[in-house]
This record gives sequence, structure tokens and C-alpha cells, in this order.
Amino acid sequence: MSEDTVVQRGQSEEALPAEVTKYLDTYTPATVCTPERWREIGPVAREITSRMCPLTQGSARMLIWVISKFFDWLVDNGIPIDPLSGAFTVENINLFAATRPADQRSSMRSRLRTVACRLGFQLPANQPKLRRRPHLDPYTAGECESLVHFAGRMRTEHQRRVCEGTLLLGLGCGLTGNEILAVRKRDVTKEDGVVVVRASGRAVACRAEYEERLWSLAQSAGDRNLVGINRLENMINALNRRAAESGSRLSLRLVRLRTTWLVGVLSDGVPIPVVMKAAGLSSAHAIHDFLSHVPETEMATAHRLLRGENR
Repeated sequence: MSEDTVVQRGQSEEALPAEVTKYLDTYTPATVCTPERWREIGPVAREITSRMCPLTQGSARMLIWVISKFFDWLVDNGIPIDPLSGAFTVENINLFAATRPADQRSSMRSRLRTVACRLGFQLPANQPKLRRRPHLDPYTAGECESLVHFAGRMRTEHQRRVCEGTLLLGLGCGLTGNEILAVRKRDVTKEDGVVVVRASGRAVACRAEYEERLWSLAQSAGDRNLVGINRLENMINALNRRAAESGSRLSLRLVRLRTTWLVGVLSDGVPIPVVMKAAGLSSAHAIHDFLSHVPETEMATAHRLLRGENR
């Protein structure tokens, strides 16, 4: 999507103070997302922020940060960032806000609702209380097994491959939707017996319980992408229909696959800097909400760790 077609409705752009224009033109986030992701969402984030006509550099800084975090979340979940179609819906805004730390949820939602209204969208006046929602939480071990089971029962070999690849790369490596689509056979290697996947410039070791199946899937992929399609939405819907036909209320969500992986590695005691690098996170703040799902460390173990016995 070109910058010229980003916004064509709502309030017309007013003249911005020179310092605000200069700030937005040179803004590069330090903690929002990876440089590769910023090249994708940055032009749209800058344009939307300028359309809101912030009067000071401080207000521009806060607004573009919120919009950029929102767009980063949209891309992670396979939702187009086109602000004229499905991006600024009340559902997307509420779902995104519910993933934020408790002290940010209301303010971020309020700012995004203001942006949506100034772009010309009509949003409901009532705002439900924001809580962590089950469909954003990690899957249980039993739910993971069920998803793999349903993937194996898809009607065609192509459907089974796409669904299995999505689950293995999401649960096993914590990849985002776009990263899952981009993985090819050459990106899956073995290093000292460990299955490693390269995505967005980083190398992620696959979780042990999924590595054999992932390696087998990669070896049969030829020279194509592992999942072999351009969009995951239709295949995810097909898997969810298959689950419903079996009487299950379980549904596949890409964000929950990544959350499950994050909670798993944190629960295993993987150091946070290692988790951040593997997940492509630029700030430890993004891990905040996942910690509530990580079981408490036994006192004796905590004492040994604090003494440095594992060094």
C-alpha cells in the first residue's frame, strides 16, 4: 500500500509544527518492532500520526508509538494494516488492548479509538472492561495435542501439510504468521543434532517435542515454502470447522501458538535475553503479561539459582 493512498477519509490534515514534522519524518522506534517490520508498517504509522495533527513532539511521540505497536500486532496476527478497511475495528482495538500490560490497556485503547473516529469510523460508545481473554492465553498440553490431531484429519494432503506446518512452526519455534509463510526447506537445518529454523534474521531451536516432525516435514517440502500458501486465514478457518465437526470448541489462533511457545520457554527457565533474541523482541516489556502464566519456582530451586549454583 503506497503512502499516497493511506488515508482518504475523515478530517483533512492541518499544517503541523515544523518540529513535529521533522520528528515524524525521522522517527525510528527503539523498542516497538524489528527493523524489517518497521520498513513494512513505518510509512503507514507516520502518515496516520500526521493526520491526527499532534501539536507537540511529545504528543506525536506517544501517538506514533501506540499506532506502531497496534500495527505490529496486526501484522503478527495476519490482519492487513490498511486503515481504510479492517484495521481500526472495535474488535481489533479491544483485542490488541487486552494483550497490553494492565497499566497501558485503557490509555492505548482510548488513543486508538480516537484515531478511528478521526478517520471517519463509527465505534460503539460502550467499552467493555478489559481483561485477559482465554483466546489470548497459551494452549494447554492437551489442547496442543488436539490441534495436531485435527490437523492430521484435514481432508487433503495439502491441507494437512499447511495446518501441521503452521502448528509446528508456531508451537515449536514461536514464529509469527508472516514468518511461518516465509519458511522454506533451506531455512530448517540441523546443528549438532538440534533442529534450527531461521526466520527474520534470527535462528530458533525447535522445541524437542516437535523437532522430529518439523524436520520430516521440511525434508519433504522440496524447494517450496513449508506451508505452501500465501495466506493462512482460510486454512485456519478450515481446521476450526474440522474441530467443530468433531464436537470440539477448540479453535486455532496464531497469537496463541506464539504465546504458548513463549510461556513454555520461560517456564523452562530460559534466560529472558535468550527468549527476546529468539522471539525477535526488542523490549522485555513485551514479556510482562506472559509471566502470569509461568509457574512459580520452588523455593529451594530459587535459592540455588540466586546463589549462582548453575554458573
